[in-house]
Amino acid sequence: MKETKSTLLKLTKEQVEKLRMRANSSNPTNQNIKKSVDVNEVLLQPSPYSRYESITGHIWVCASKARNIDNDKSNLSTMVQIVVNVRQRLRKPIPKNFCGNAALISITPQCEFGELMSQPLSYAAKKIREASWKMTDIYVTSAIDFLTTEEDICWTRTSSSSSSSIVRVKGTSLSNLNLSTVSWLSMSIYDADFGRGHPNYVGPSLLAYDGKVFIMPGSNNNGSIIIAIQLQMKHMEYFKE
Repeated sequence: MKETKSTLLKLTKEQVEKLRMRANSSNPTNQNIKKSVDVNEVLLQPSPYSRYESITGHIWVCASKARNIDNDKSNLSTMVQIVVNVRQRLRKPIPKNFCGNAALISITPQCEFGELMSQPLSYAAKKIREASWKMTDIYVTSAIDFLTTEEDICWTRTSSSSSSSIVRVKGTSLSNLNLSTVSWLSMSIYDADFGRGHPNYVGPSLLAYDGKVFIMPGSNNNGSIIIAIQLQMKHMEYFKE
């Protein structure tokens, strides 16, 4: 197994806004790029790309550039696994007092390294949106119906926290190709106060494998964002650049 390294990187509010503006300021240059997922185009275009879509797309592009330092992966496929909060995706919303995760894993359409790196940020942001927006009421209820037929669903917990969660997709693996991202941007992680004041930092205790990413709000409530990421040692410095 190749040696990996984790790091924390900060994006200021101004940097976040610049990325969001960049994602919304241009369209993919090649209009003949084939669609890899059948999603209603009308649903994909009504609103500007969010900070989450913009940042996740930017991380994907930067990681692909860092991993392609030897220029040997341009024709290989890459994708991003995301975790989607489905609380508001159901026609019958989950009660607000429900305690526990209400999330499903989704995966972006595949695209080639070279294609991803040559296109504007909107290209990557759109693929992130495709993965998120396909989580409709029908999709979620179908997933729930499937899980109710399973006698043992422990595999869902294991697959969502390990590299095996993406291995089954057309034989690819997280090794040096893909990303697995978790966003905590909508979570009020700094509101907790157990009698000693608000926390100075909240984050994951472990990044288990190459390609794992957490996107979190900064601690000062000033619009900044913290990115926790694990990559191979030889790729990390290039990613930071």
